[in-house]
Amino acid sequence: MSVLDILRRPNFLVLVIWRVINALSVNTFFQADEFWQSLEPAHVKAFGYGELTWEWKLGIRGYVFPFLFELCYRLIKCITWTLGYLNVDFNNQNKFEYSCTILFPKLLMAILGAIGEYHMVILVRKLYVLSMDDHKAEDKETEEKGSSDYHCTLQQATLIANVMSMTNFFNWFVMTRTFINSFETILTSIALCHWDWTGGAFIHTSEFSLALFWGIMASFVRVSNSIIWLILGGFLMLSIIKKREYSRLFFLFKKVAVIFSIVLVLNILIDYYFYGEFVFPIFRFLKFNFTSPLSKFYGTAPWNFYLFQGVPIMMGANLIPFIYGMRHSLSSRTTSNIMYAPFVQMKFVVLLNVIVYSTLAHKEFRFIYPLQPFMLVIATFGYQRIRIILVRWVKLVKCISTIAVIFTIIAAFIISNYHESGVISVVKYLHEIPKVDSVGFVMPCHSTPWQSYLHRDDIKDLWAITCSPPIYLLDDPRADEKLKSYMDESDYLYDDIPKFIKEHMVNQEVANKVKRMDDSHEWPEYVVIFQHMDEIFMHEYLKDSSYQEIKRFFNSLGHWDSRRSGDVIVYHRETR
Repeated sequence: MSVLDILRRPNFLVLVIWRVINALSVNTFFQADEFWQSLEPAHVKAFGYGELTWEWKLGIRGYVFPFLFELCYRLIKCITWTLGYLNVDFNNQNKFEYSCTILFPKLLMAILGAIGEYHMVILVRKLYVLSMDDHKAEDKETEEKGSSDYHCTLQQATLIANVMSMTNFFNWFVMTRTFINSFETILTSIALCHWDWTGGAFIHTSEFSLALFWGIMASFVRVSNSIIWLILGGFLMLSIIKKREYSRLFFLFKKVAVIFSIVLVLNILIDYYFYGEFVFPIFRFLKFNFTSPLSKFYGTAPWNFYLFQGVPIMMGANLIPFIYGMRHSLSSRTTSNIMYAPFVQMKFVVLLNVIVYSTLAHKEFRFIYPLQPFMLVIATFGYQRIRIILVRWVKLVKCISTIAVIFTIIAAFIISNYHESGVISVVKYLHEIPKVDSVGFVMPCHSTPWQSYLHRDDIKDLWAITCSPPIYLLDDPRADEKLKSYMDESDYLYDDIPKFIKEHMVNQEVANKVKRMDDSHEWPEYVVIFQHMDEIFMHEYLKDSSYQEIKRFFNSLGHWDSRRSGDVIVYHRETR
């Protein structure tokens, strides 16, 4: 059996193996939330040490997603304790625990990613059955003629969906990272697979109950996901109303209310477990991101960011089939109820979400990642249509597609292993040093993972430059105006590096004699910086000091943020 034969059918084991390889090959830094908003709070809860960002102190983050990693960490502690209790001899117990601390979250995300991917493929098969006329006869005819290149078959749809998802650059780069957006996308895929695409015929089933549970859970995990379900739910209700099945509509409302209550209670209990009090992160999240201008603190992007950057990068080699699918009808089944057809609903979800997200000041690629299942479904059927239209050039289409897939895989592997790898390597390096008294990261805030990758509580003084937003402006009517002049510690550092270093970095003798400023730092035993800072200031400043460069890690050839450009450098203070 060839690889293509395997991919022509849903195969969960194959997807798990692929995503495990994916997870183990991702050893670079993308954005700080991968570590600080998922692994770090879980590490704090499970191991009792680490650092919580302002979001967790303010209570605007739900703990459902990090709770999964806490379970991983507690499993590691249980395994380590059991091995010790049984006097199992292995070389270094701490090294074993550390390796598992890095590995287990990766494996968890690989399994979750495969689950989401598997449901996306099943969704394609369901929509094929719902949308294609005489598909069974066509499949039989195709098999008899041996001309699968010229016909849309269920096996082909499965193959295309598998290949598109598995080789998608953005999926490879993001899916197995510990982003809440990845988890949100996985939940969305599961819910879409169980959704009732018939317009209300199956809302009484347990399968639809699963769709509601996971869809509502995705909305609690990240409230913006609710836009998807408001749209799909709206289409479902309109379809039921058009049929005048009002008892069915009442049943739908009752079912939504019951499952919403279950998910709400579950989230409240998990959040209570973390915070020690009843909090409602969704309301605080909405207040910070939508009813106040403080979200601009993390940067703004032009209105067309998602159109010309977000969607193209997220789709990669699948962009042309996706655009074609968005512009043309994808169903061969004629129906008078066209507005409630699955593909029409999916296109509406994509368009409306992109429009809504485009109105927000702060934009990131991963914010629209939950649209990936919709886009891949549309691209799958779009690609099938292209193959039919270009039947005479089908070999050329296959050749171009193969080249695009190979190029995508190579590019994904390189960027996942090399670009911004130094900020990961340096933390692992610091873990391996036998005795460390103090470490200071003099670089833009949250440039590296923290205790989730350092994993040692014996460092007396561990600090980094901060960048907390002005929370005190949250209820200020002039917050938008005042935000423009606000500067965090990172801003002060790079506004005038020599001045900041001289005023806010003190040696131990001075620190012992005078009262330190609240925002000052003692010169640590190890100083970690980017090459950019080394070249413009630190190398010359430390030239005749007791500090010596002892390690350098490749991080990037270039970076959109010049402050993070070049290698990551470690200076060590020699004892004299």
